[in-house]
Amino acid sequence: DAPLLKAANSTCKALIPVAGKAMVQRVLEALGESRFVDQRILCGPPWEILKADPSLSKAIETDEFQWIENQRTPSLSACHAMQSIPASNPILITTADHALLDADMLNHFCERARNSYYDVVVGLADYDNILQA
Repeated sequence: DAPLLKAANSTCKALIPVAGKAMVQRVLEALGESRFVDQRILCGPPWEILKADPSLSKAIETDEFQWIENQRTPSLSACHAMQSIPASNPILITTADHALLDADMLNHFCERARNSYYDVVVGLADYDNILQA
């Protein structure tokens, strides 16, 4: 990530703009447009970094989504965030740098996951499809 951060003059990968919008903002918007996503929780980046982005800090202050302090690692951060959700609720976890994510992808994945009757479902994208997108 260091070369990407340096090239974008950023301290946080999630805040690097793609087509003029921070990657994390793109993810939050896609989640907000999905018919399957109700509550949105952003775990990290640290508040000192996040408040530098006016649109994100305003969205947090107006309860557009909930922000939780990140932990030492991504898996600890995910675990920490999941503890604030009732165990009976389905949970979708995605990364903040998933800049190509959109509501159609989310709806497709969530519908299939819901109909699978599995406890855990993982979505992966084919490399050629990513290149095409």
